Parts: sequence; structure tokens; C-alpha cells
Amino acid sequence: MNWITKIIKAGEKIKSALHKRATKEDIANSDWTSCCKGPILKKDLQKNLWVCPEPECNKHHRINPKQRFDILFGEKNYEIFKTPIPKDDPLNWSDSKSYKDRLKNARKKKLVWIVE
Repeated sequence: MNWITKIIKAGEKIKSALHKRATKEDIANSDWTSCCKGPILKKDLQKNLWVCPEPECNKHHRINPKQRFDILFGEKNYEIFKTPIPKDDPLNWSDSKSYKDRLKNARKKKLVWIVE
């Protein structure tokens, strides 16, 4: 076997490995996640407040706001209110451009989000 066929076979192995990878959705829906020593059950991480149980690691895994509220207040012991939408110019701001125009431009560029 010459070096060209070895490279071709290595390329085929890499190609097949890439095609078999899980998608982000598959990873998110899985019961497992990875950390320092390998796969860990998400239930075990949740019991340990999303911190790796290995004493050498102690990695803090990412959590969303709902998970953080569940840790702080207990599951479903809180109520989420809708955020009121403020006026376009509550302070009557004066500048070279009007505040309303700046706000419209920022909303077009998606620099300002309105949570409803």
C-alpha cells in the first residue's frame, strides 16, 4: 500500500466520522452531557446544581434563566410577569437627533429588544 492510498483511506474515515456526528438538537435532547472525565447524566448535574461532581474539575455548566430561578426559588414557586413596554421618550431627551429617531434606528438594527 502506497502513501496515496493511505491518505485516501484516512480521508474516507474522517468523512464517515463527520457524517455520523449528532446534531445540536440531538445533543440538547439527550440525557447525557460531557465534562472532564467523559459523559455525565444531566440528572446528576441537576442534583449538584449544574456543577461537575469531580473534585478536580468543578466546572459550572451553562443554565438558562428558568433553571436558575428553579434553583433559587424552588420549582414553580415563582411567577413571571410580562415586562411593560416603556414610552418612546419618557425623559424628553434632546440631542442632535431626536431620541425617538435613534430608538427607531436601533430597533431596525435590532440593538434594542422589546420583551413581551
